[in-house]
Amino acid sequence: MSELKMKFQENPRYLYYGILLAYLVSLLTIFTLRVTAGSGEVNVETNEIGQYVGVGRHDLAVSDLIYNPDTGIVEVDVYIKKEPGAIEDLPAYEFAGLVFTDTSTYLPQEVIQVSENYYVVFFGEVPKDFQALSLTVAEMKDEASSSNATKLRYLQEDFKVDPTYEITEDTVHYEEKAIAFEILETENQIEANREERSVLKEKISDYEEKIKENEAEKKYLLSEEQATIDNTNEKLMNEIVKMEQDIADLGKQNNLLKEKITLAEQKKAALKKTD
Repeated sequence: MSELKMKFQENPRYLYYGILLAYLVSLLTIFTLRVTAGSGEVNVETNEIGQYVGVGRHDLAVSDLIYNPDTGIVEVDVYIKKEPGAIEDLPAYEFAGLVFTDTSTYLPQEVIQVSENYYVVFFGEVPKDFQALSLTVAEMKDEASSSNATKLRYLQEDFKVDPTYEITEDTVHYEEKAIAFEILETENQIEANREERSVLKEKISDYEEKIKENEAEKKYLLSEEQATIDNTNEKLMNEIVKMEQDIADLGKQNNLLKEKITLAEQKKAALKKTD
């Protein structure tokens, strides 16, 4: 871990980190921990891998957690969601890590920004008996602005334990991980769109059936009541037109997402050739 620590000590931005982390320490008052006597179990509200949380104007999720108990190194992969078609660049982010066995000392860290929206954060000196890790993420802002910070918490059991794990200097490895997660997220979005299309189609069918029932009932109603039925049916038909447009838009979006996956797979294949 000495090389990792040296990198942190040589980083001239540590003065800024100190200011930022002092602010983050104040947020730890909401970080509650209860250890069950005799069992060593920790009860704390935690996040799940892949679960999105808001940080400032954007959402992020931790996509991977790896822990080497022999070296005390932890890898945390962070994915920032960027809306399709967004023109504005994402802000840069700062990270800080604490373990529950010591909530007053921040872990030494190193950060690799793989792409605009994918970071790999390494923490060192993580003890074997740590029960949970708190990851604080904040948007980088100028000194005159306050930081938007969010904490995520993970139990040791959430980590992949790998005694052979090492930090690699080969950034292609992390680029491939970033692309793989992007593909997975895109596939999930396609599936969500498919499900939404199915719901809309079923709703259209229900509306059409209701319109038929109303039309069949009209002949037994007074003229004023028929006018009310006509008004109701017109509203239902307008809703059908809107839902049909939504279905078409979701279909177009899925076609673009499929194209996005194809391009991502091509990029991943190109990276493999450079290995």
